[in-house]
Formats: sequence, structure tokens, C-alpha cells
Amino acid sequence: MNLKDLGIKLTYKKLKKGHGYFNPKTCEIVIASNQSKYHQDAVLIHEFLHATASQLINQKVIKRNPDHAFITNCSQQLLALFVASGKWKTKHKILIN
Repeated sequence: MNLKDLGIKLTYKKLKKGHGYFNPKTCEIVIASNQSKYHQDAVLIHEFLHATASQLINQKVIKRNPDHAFITNCSQQLLALFVASGKWKTKHKILIN
């Protein structure tokens, strides 16, 4: 399964403002290409969480979007866990205690 199978379009491009966004109307995730690979991955996970919340709302599993701070904290923790577990196939240089 890939993102296309889930109805999500993923685009990388230079953004003048922000690091990325999810458009729930078009199911498109846009990631700013003018940032480090690590930051792109962190933003990608962040936007995946927004896309997931949108799907859960559409399916009436939840009633409203989670708090943005919750999404931000979860995305940072998830990326750190993926990198530490070796499941994220990239060469991020981060310090994990």
C-alpha cells in the first residue's frame, strides 16, 4: 500500500512561509523542500497525523481535530522513536538519550 492507495498526494516544493501543510479538501500533503531532510521527515509525520485525524473525523471516530500542540509533540516523538528503532531508513544525525 502507498499514499496514493490511501488517497493522499504528497508534494515537496519550496514554500515562502511555513514548513508544510495538509489540505483536507484535496488530501494533499505539501512539505517545504527548502529545509533539512530531518526537518522534512518531522513535518511529514506531523502532516500524516493531521491527515489521520481528518480521516477519523470523516469516519466519525472522533468529533474534532486534536490540539495542534499534541500533533506537534507526537510527530517529534514518533520520528525520534522511528530513528532510534532503526525503522526509519535515513541518515539523521540526532541525539537520543
